[in-house]
This record gives sequence, C-alpha cells and structure tokens, in this order.
Amino acid sequence: MSRYLPVCDGVLSLSPLAKQYIQCTGGAGWISVDATYLPGQFNLSMVDPFVCSQAFGAGFSCVGVVLLAAKGVQLVLRAIRGF
Repeated sequence: MSRYLPVCDGVLSLSPLAKQYIQCTGGAGWISVDATYLPGQFNLSMVDPFVCSQAFGAGFSCVGVVLLAAKGVQLVLRAIRGF
C-alpha cells in the first residue's frame, strides 16, 4: 500500500481571509512525495527491550565515568591539602 504526502515546494502562508486556509506560493507549489517508508505513529510494542536496556546502560555508564573521575580528583585534592 503506497502512501503519499503533500509537500509545499515554496513558502507556506495563511490566507488573510480564512485562517484555516494554507497557501503555498513560489516554487512548484504543492508536490506529492512518496511516504511509503516513512514511519507512522510511535508504537511502544515495537521497542526492543534488549536494545532499550543497552541504550540505558550506555547513558548510565557515560554519566558514571564522569562522576567517578570527579570523585577521584576530589580525593587527590584533599590529599594534597592535607600535607
């Protein structure tokens, strides 16, 4: 099943008389683009739990590395100040 999407090739503007009427001026006007392979609405059942957990772990490790490095610098500075 093919899906097509209207796209303005020029400038979009609202009609001064009717606020719901959109005009496309300049360029080729309204053109039809094949939207067969564009994703539709987001569906949570399509999310892979394994990939989602990998992304969460990667983000957590990025933040964790920065926090551990800051803690190490803090300990070194405290040791220097103690002398």
